[in-house]
Amino acid sequence: MRKIILIAIIILLSGCGSVISREARRGVDRSITPSMVQIEPDTYSNQKIIWGGIIISTNNLKDRSIIEVLHIPSKRTGEAGGSEPPQGRFLINAIGYLDPLTYRKNMKIVVAGSIKGIVVKKLDVMEYTYPLIEPVEMHLFNPGEERVSPY
Repeated sequence: MRKIILIAIIILLSGCGSVISREARRGVDRSITPSMVQIEPDTYSNQKIIWGGIIISTNNLKDRSIIEVLHIPSKRTGEAGGSEPPQGRFLINAIGYLDPLTYRKNMKIVVAGSIKGIVVKKLDVMEYTYPLIEPVEMHLFNPGEERVSPY
């Protein structure tokens, strides 16, 4: 009986862990937010982060894909959807082609990576400063099915 209870507890606890690997989480500074990087980009250059949010768009260039994300503080698992309001936008600069039907608008995503500076571009009629992230690992939260995209 004890074995069954122990196995059940292990299964339950393993389902509550982060969707980002332990290796990718190593050295991450969870206190850094996109708004902090917008204000002082040089201070945070090459810092490791894990940010989650909701995909706004995915655009493919010749050799890479740019994912625009609305940052939403995450739950313990890494999934966007904490109780805090959105904290700005950021860009994921992923090498290679990412299908826009997979990485589509309104999908929840979490990325582990490094801050590689900022990109200033138009957002409606204003100039917006986007922190640029080079991913090490990404995870999409697909309703009913989870997909992991390791880098």
